[in-house]
Amino acid sequence: MKKLENGGGGKFGDTDEFYGSGCNYQTGYSLGVGAVVLNEARVLLVKRASGVKSGWWAIPGGYVESNETIDQAVRREVYEETGVRADVNGLVAVRNRIHESGNDNSAYFIFLMTTRETTFRLAPEEVSDAGFFSVDEINELHMLLPLCKRVAVDALKGGLKSLQLRTLPEYSPENYILYL
Repeated sequence: MKKLENGGGGKFGDTDEFYGSGCNYQTGYSLGVGAVVLNEARVLLVKRASGVKSGWWAIPGGYVESNETIDQAVRREVYEETGVRADVNGLVAVRNRIHESGNDNSAYFIFLMTTRETTFRLAPEEVSDAGFFSVDEINELHMLLPLCKRVAVDALKGGLKSLQLRTLPEYSPENYILYL
């Protein structure tokens, strides 16, 4: 059996031992998702109602829960925040950030989605406003997170290429996904 180094001098054997209770590899990491939701030539933006970015416009999104895949999480987050049901069209961006404290490494997966819905049911503890915006309207927003502006404008101008969901017959798509 080939042993794997964990970087701290310890050894791990097979896959079960590597991911078992002796290895806490998730400490200091977080996974998030965001959605560029298109409705015709407009993109959905939400105004954050809490946290350090309260009052700022952003794409809908949030954290991935331990019992869901990233595509399940993005559909859930869009629906929880806005009441809008949207279809995933592909993965269009990944942002990785190490927090300035050095104690958190986060990955944020951004999906291109589409919807025909235009009526909102907002989660007031998370979102104070929502709307579909054109490129010109986006460019007029002063409190729009830079990453969100970049992906929203690029999506509306046709500048995003997406990875597509693929399934492997050996695994259930409920808990194992692959984007190529």
